[in-house]
Amino acid sequence: MEKKIKDIRIVFSENQQDSITKIEDIIQKNYELILSFFIGDKTIDISRNQSNFDTTFYYIVNSMFNNADIKELLDDEDFLSILHVESLIRRNHILGTTIVENHSDTLSDEFLSSFIAYKYFELNVTFNDFVEYLKVRNMEDELFRWLQNVSRWDTYNYLLEITSNFLKTDDETFFKQMSYITYIWFNYTIEYIRHYENTDLEYPEISKKQFDTLVCELLNYIKALNDWLRTYQNLKTNGLIMFVEEDQNDSSKCFLDSDGITKILIDNSNNLKGFCIFIHEFIHYISRKNSLPEEKISNSEFPSIFFEKISGEFLVKKGYSSNIVKQILSFREKNNYSLSFSLVPLFNDLARYINYGKIKRSDKISLYKNQIESLNRIRKNMLKIITDAGYEIKDYSVFQEVSVDIDNEADRDCDSLIDLFMKSGLLVINGYQYLLDSYLVNQVLNNRNGDTKIFEKMIDVTNNLGMIDVKDILKLFDIENVFQEEYVRELIKK
Repeated sequence: MEKKIKDIRIVFSENQQDSITKIEDIIQKNYELILSFFIGDKTIDISRNQSNFDTTFYYIVNSMFNNADIKELLDDEDFLSILHVESLIRRNHILGTTIVENHSDTLSDEFLSSFIAYKYFELNVTFNDFVEYLKVRNMEDELFRWLQNVSRWDTYNYLLEITSNFLKTDDETFFKQMSYITYIWFNYTIEYIRHYENTDLEYPEISKKQFDTLVCELLNYIKALNDWLRTYQNLKTNGLIMFVEEDQNDSSKCFLDSDGITKILIDNSNNLKGFCIFIHEFIHYISRKNSLPEEKISNSEFPSIFFEKISGEFLVKKGYSSNIVKQILSFREKNNYSLSFSLVPLFNDLARYINYGKIKRSDKISLYKNQIESLNRIRKNMLKIITDAGYEIKDYSVFQEVSVDIDNEADRDCDSLIDLFMKSGLLVINGYQYLLDSYLVNQVLNNRNGDTKIFEKMIDVTNNLGMIDVKDILKLFDIENVFQEEYVRELIKK
């Protein structure tokens, strides 16, 4: 008698029908593993002796996991971290948001769980136990928790390493000073938004004709190349500018549409805010059209943020209210801030990683311990001051000492950071580029000093962005000191 399970054929005798169900279940659970073993005829014959299946299965598993190439892979120092990351991608259904490569096309769920199980049984019990486990596969969640516990800090450092290597291909100087600059930039942004964001002010409405006139006049104001004006006219003529009238949520973008054509979507196109936003996205279109590859990311927002600010300068000179223009530009500052703020813990650890190496669990525990001790000391001192002054205290809860399991707290924090990394992988990069490029634009404008060629320089940067790195920008605009620690510390004092 025989039974076919997909492409695998089982030959068995009549008196083995009761046990074939169990064998079929084992094959279903390990189908790809068993299938990868066969060359040619994919038949398992147990008709003469049922124990042939157990022997065959052991032989297949042993051949796979004791293969020299597989052993080299399994022994890689990053292998557990890779398994951890891949498991998180699949468990959380993360698609297209992480800079870590998704191996789903080359590594099936079955093989992923097999590798995790192998590492667990290798470190904890025996190979025979591993083989027997594959027949039932009944502790997937427990194995993931084990993987998480043994690899979380290595996994976090693995993610930091990948991200830092990605970022420092374009610049490393800013990267090293990121903690200082983050502090400065967030303070500046918060103050800017607080002063100029006023929801009571309404943006002046403009017609499509006025919108068009403003774009053409701005291109003339910055002495843009004729090619820029032709590009704008072609976008209009071919219907590649998509206008949406939306007052609250803005989803403007320069994007590659499903038809393979790059287009610009603009919200608030019926008012002045839409004009400034369009300039930002139009500059993205120019840089991508001319030279910017997708993987060039650190300075990709630099010219767009610059010319968006210049569009505000242009509008004020045109006679529009400076308060309204500053409110419009506060949108960009708020957007850049929101992209970066939630990622500050990752930015801090990235800077620490590039400067001092791996993040150690023991260091985090010491940090938390010091923080809790400081908090408890402050509460104790406050209580003493208040009681010494003779005040009656009705609620002592605010003065109670904080008591936490610091080891577990450090691990939970690490898991949260990994989770943030996994769900916001590309946003870490995006947040980084907005932070870097906003800071660069701010320094370029602060050091403008009547530079009559500033627009000419920025037009050249925009057209050649794919071939320009951060060091080139620092040199071109004579701001090479703005990443130096002494300069940054002075800004903090100010």
